[in-house]
Amino acid sequence: MSLLQPGARGAGRKLPAISAARGQLVALTLELPDHADKIAKKQKLPLQVLSDVGDQVAREYGIVFKMTPEVAEAMQKGAKLHERNGDASDKLPLSAAYVIAQDWTVTVPSSTPITGTAPSRSAWWMR
Repeated sequence: MSLLQPGARGAGRKLPAISAARGQLVALTLELPDHADKIAKKQKLPLQVLSDVGDQVAREYGIVFKMTPEVAEAMQKGAKLHERNGDASDKLPLSAAYVIAQDWTVTVPSSTPITGTAPSRSAWWMR
């Protein structure tokens, strides 16, 4: 599965308000860039899609988990997860939303600020 699900399209409805505040809305996926790009175009997502190949950023945020062998087998059989993610780690990210300020302070919308700052800028890359 991917973060490129209906939630990403729904978040796009907030894009005008986010843009007005000089912000950006992005989606993060463990999928390889080519696959993520195809899905984003097919679903007409109004946001940038960043590929976190190797789950470095997701791990830094603590939102990646390893599937049980039974679930991993089903995901590989149905969704071809190894091909989509480019590895056989059998990991998926949890759905999460964060606001990252220009000073890299991280806040969970509708919650209090998280202790710490965003992962290093070098951890983020765009395809």
